[in-house]
Parts: sequence; structure tokens; C-alpha cells
Amino acid sequence: IAYNWKIKFNETGKVPAFYNVLPELNHNEMTGFDVVAQTKNLSDKFYFLILKDTTDHPKIIKRMRALVNLYHDRELHVESIELDGARFFLRVFRALLLADWTAYYLGESYGAQTEQVPMVEEFKKLIA
Repeated sequence: IAYNWKIKFNETGKVPAFYNVLPELNHNEMTGFDVVAQTKNLSDKFYFLILKDTTDHPKIIKRMRALVNLYHDRELHVESIELDGARFFLRVFRALLLADWTAYYLGESYGAQTEQVPMVEEFKKLIA
């Protein structure tokens, strides 16, 4: 689901987006956001979305809470999104739909052509 959010933000929202999974994120990637004065300007440009599910393992939930706290302590922008729904596939489809609309309105807020992929089209012409 996180990978799908990343793709939607890239293609529809027209913004750089990345994803990772826990616990791997807690080893390497998060250290890139251990903000110091020299990197504060760069780190301020990131916004973190943590996707949480009711079936997440308790150890992963603990890692999520700790990560959110660390990011808040460093004044990073972070938001947790609870995937809701009584059944697994309901949660999945709601999360995918939320990703679609979030990316769409994000792109619209930047004045992007959300349905178009001009750079992809330009690339295709260059490799034809």
C-alpha cells in the first residue's frame, strides 16, 4: 500500500515521493533525518506519512510510535494515517482510494496536470 501511495504521489501529484517499511526504515533511512543546523533546510522539505493498520504487529506499532516521536522531536512534518475497515480488503481499497484523491488534490494544489505525464511522453520520444 505504501508503494502505491509513492507511485500516486509521483505520477498524479507530480512530487518526489519515497517509501520504506519497518523495521528496515529504523536502521538506515531515519538517520538521514537526524537533523542538524546544516541539514534543517533540506529536512524541512519532507513530509512523512505513516500508514498504520489494525493488524500491525505490536513490535511494529512500538517502532512507529518511537519513530513519530523522534521525528517530532526534530521538528519534522509527520502524520499517521489509520487504515480503517472491518475487513482486510476493505482497508486496502479505502487506502488506495485515499491515495488517489490525496495525490490528485496535491497535484491540483501545485497546478500540475494530474492526468498527464509529459516527462514520460518526452522520454518515450527520446528512446524511440
